[in-house]
Amino acid sequence: MMKKYGLAQNINVLVVDDDPDAGSFLVHVLQQREYRVFYYSNPFEAIRSAKKRSFALAFVDVHMPEMSGLEVISILKRQNPEIEIVIVSGYGSLDDAVRAIKVGINDYLKKPFSVDEVSFCLNRFEERKRIRDQLRKTEERYAQLVQNLPLIVFVLNSELKLEFINKAVEPLLGYSPSEAVAMGNWFHVTVHPEDKERIFERFETFFKGSCGAFKEECKLVHKKGHTIYTIVHSLPFYGGTDAPRRLEGIIVDITDRLFYERSIIQQEKLKTLGAIATEVAHEIRNPLTSIGGFARRIKKKHPELREADIILQETRRLEKLLNRIRNYLRPMDIEKVYINANEIIERCCELLQPEMDHKGIICNMELDPRLPHIFVDPNVLLQVLINLYRNAIEGSRDRRGFTVRTFATENHVHIQCVSPLKEGEVIDCEAIFLPFAEGGRSVGLPLSYRLVKSMGGLLSCTQENHDVVFTITFPIARIEKSES
Repeated sequence: MMKKYGLAQNINVLVVDDDPDAGSFLVHVLQQREYRVFYYSNPFEAIRSAKKRSFALAFVDVHMPEMSGLEVISILKRQNPEIEIVIVSGYGSLDDAVRAIKVGINDYLKKPFSVDEVSFCLNRFEERKRIRDQLRKTEERYAQLVQNLPLIVFVLNSELKLEFINKAVEPLLGYSPSEAVAMGNWFHVTVHPEDKERIFERFETFFKGSCGAFKEECKLVHKKGHTIYTIVHSLPFYGGTDAPRRLEGIIVDITDRLFYERSIIQQEKLKTLGAIATEVAHEIRNPLTSIGGFARRIKKKHPELREADIILQETRRLEKLLNRIRNYLRPMDIEKVYINANEIIERCCELLQPEMDHKGIICNMELDPRLPHIFVDPNVLLQVLINLYRNAIEGSRDRRGFTVRTFATENHVHIQCVSPLKEGEVIDCEAIFLPFAEGGRSVGLPLSYRLVKSMGGLLSCTQENHDVVFTITFPIARIEKSES
């Protein structure tokens, strides 16, 4: 009963031998092993055939009158570097052996050969093929693993140019892998200006021989302009005493983690602020009422006293402060629904368009068309956006106007309002949300801060170069499908 050789099926084998007996014998043995065999006694015909189809294995006679077998092998290798070569010879010299090794042979058969000798040769070929196939599958699995990791994997050369980056870069930073690699100086473009000197100093130190792994928090700039918070983590170099030629590393997105940390801090601040504000309002209101009444009586009896006017003026200022605190602490009615934040942003722009046209201010909108839904009160969100828009309109002094953008990270939706600062202006991003300040950029911001918090979000403020950036962050809504 004939043995079945599953590996041999669909494998093309080329036989080139001007000896019909040897050639026919090889064809017979190969066909018994279920290979697809193409036999040529003329080497030129064999070469033409190799241009039309792919061969995994070739048996080539060394000595043929039309062309040397070594020349045939050289041509076959140029056409297909992956082809395996078995050299066939009735006699040979040391020079032939050396030349054969140089052009790249895998095995050798000496005429006359037996069925067992050809079978052993094929067994060795099949074993090599199994190992190569297994290695290729392993490499493919590794490549798939690297490409599908939920973090960026990169390779940087000693010139600080990007050599490789996996496809996680696209959803995180907006660049395709091929686009990022083609840029070469991708890190120069994406590392935030505030972190550039520190990060590149780390890279350069690594390539100078300090090859231990390092981990640095780093802000990266998305292709669309917004900031992503990350950790850049290098992998250690194990190359002995030689200076490294490549830096392999990963980039982890911590934007969502940062949101959770800030959210916890915000919650504690609001508790403390609420307690302090309640106590302040309680302790001040009664004495303030008495002082105001006393000052009005004095003013009535002595209208010429300027000091009474000052007392009344300060009393009214403190009463306004108490009213702000009372409004800040007042319970809020929230009715949440699933919405797309882009729709509320566009509606806010429509409402304030006459005001912007009157002041010559432009609102540049950069909205993510694939923005996930959030679970908030649309009217409350609109109120917050109106406060931010008016804050930006107040801060804008030219036609450059301000920018509103939306984007999503893994678990959150972000709305940013970016407006220019006056020359030399510095924003106190901690105090700007306190309910005690008057006028200026703080109008409506403390209330907006609390409104966003009441809907499960976070309103934060950062100063980036000559811009102030307000960011509203909400968790992505996980819409539960109702059972039918």
